[in-house]
Amino acid sequence: MNTQQLKVFIAIAENKNITQAAGKLFLSQPALSRQLTLLEEELGCQLVVRNNHGVDLTSAGEILYKRSKQIQEDLNNTVEAVREAAAGIYGQINIGTIYTDFPHLVPYLTNFQKQYPDIMIRISTQVPSQLLEQLAQGTIHIACLRKPMSDIKNWPCIPLYKERSLLVIHEDMDPCPELDEIPIEMLRGIPFCSGTNVDRERQIWDYAEVLQKECRKHGFELDMAFECTGVMSRLMLTAAGLAACFIPSKIAELFDCRHIHLKEITGVSVQTTPVIVWNDRIYMGRPVHVFLEYCRSLQGE
Repeated sequence: MNTQQLKVFIAIAENKNITQAAGKLFLSQPALSRQLTLLEEELGCQLVVRNNHGVDLTSAGEILYKRSKQIQEDLNNTVEAVREAAAGIYGQINIGTIYTDFPHLVPYLTNFQKQYPDIMIRISTQVPSQLLEQLAQGTIHIACLRKPMSDIKNWPCIPLYKERSLLVIHEDMDPCPELDEIPIEMLRGIPFCSGTNVDRERQIWDYAEVLQKECRKHGFELDMAFECTGVMSRLMLTAAGLAACFIPSKIAELFDCRHIHLKEITGVSVQTTPVIVWNDRIYMGRPVHVFLEYCRSLQGE
């Protein structure tokens, strides 16, 4: 059994079709079938079962596929480690983040880029649903999301620290500008802006949705006058004096505007946790592993 045979078998397992696997590897179908036959003869067991649409893995084939993926990753990491020893660590890390995680991501990037100047870090900002899809597809290596707002499935993650949310309101809309905190009852009738794509079945929720639940306990509904994508859009509406919003404190404090009031809401304590998430079911290059190790070391400190 050699690495080429394992590569062939991985392609068959992932495509569930010998013809498609052959096309992906730029091999003829007979050549690929021959490699599969040699592999089954060497192992002394059947690895696939043919059906009308292609092939299914046997129980033995499932085990070989999982082990082959691990072997392939170990081999790739070994090759990269050898190259790094000669030329240093280089490559690219694709990070996707929501806007509210940006202030938490920056400290992790500051010294990392200095230590590894040959690693290019590409950052894109998206809504949580898009980041989860891109993470599953492998188009980004790392996603910066929030719990419990995003369903990160069983993917591994590094939690940062819990962060409270604040009311952000224009001074002209503030019913009690002289107070540092605002009683929740005084939110009645104030127009609010919420985020889009609140998926209650998957428990993906918005900050304003949580505040709405608290208001209902006090016998009234928030006036959800606007709905928009992205926290920056909500902040812009607030700065224009059109709607208040309820967002994590760090991003609110970065938005320095003399006409904006940042306030705690009496009796309401909403905390969320920014998390660094990655998909351990796909291949990750050495730069990604180095970045995750660096993040863990900061957590240790």
